[in-house]
Amino acid sequence: MSTSSQSTATADDVVLHRVLERTSEAWARSDAGAFAAAFSPSTNVVIAGSYLLGRDAVRDFIGAAFAGPMRGTRVVIDPVYLKRFAPDVALVVTEGGVLLPGESEVAPGRGIRGTWLLGRVDEQWQVAAYHSSPIPAG
Repeated sequence: MSTSSQSTATADDVVLHRVLERTSEAWARSDAGAFAAAFSPSTNVVIAGSYLLGRDAVRDFIGAAFAGPMRGTRVVIDPVYLKRFAPDVALVVTEGGVLLPGESEVAPGRGIRGTWLLGRVDEQWQVAAYHSSPIPAG
């Protein structure tokens, strides 16, 4: 992972990465509630062509995905860029994608680049906004 302001990760950077790891772990368990818990109550999310406003909308969307097309999948979320805009605001760009059952690598054409805006409220980091975009196969 690269950062714009420093070459070594700080303790707070590790905490930021942990927010992303919690979403990945919840996905692996198909736990929509735990997945959504990483998002702020007023989060804004653009995913798979859908616009979701609020944690409840995220929970409902991902719960339906876990019950349907995303059943049994896992997700890869690798941070590639981190920038702090203020002590309580950070941007993380990730690359990864969805792993179908039995897969160990993201298949070409199914890669996803994500932009995560994280904010700290009452000493807890949460996802304030998220946007995903397909990575072209190539």
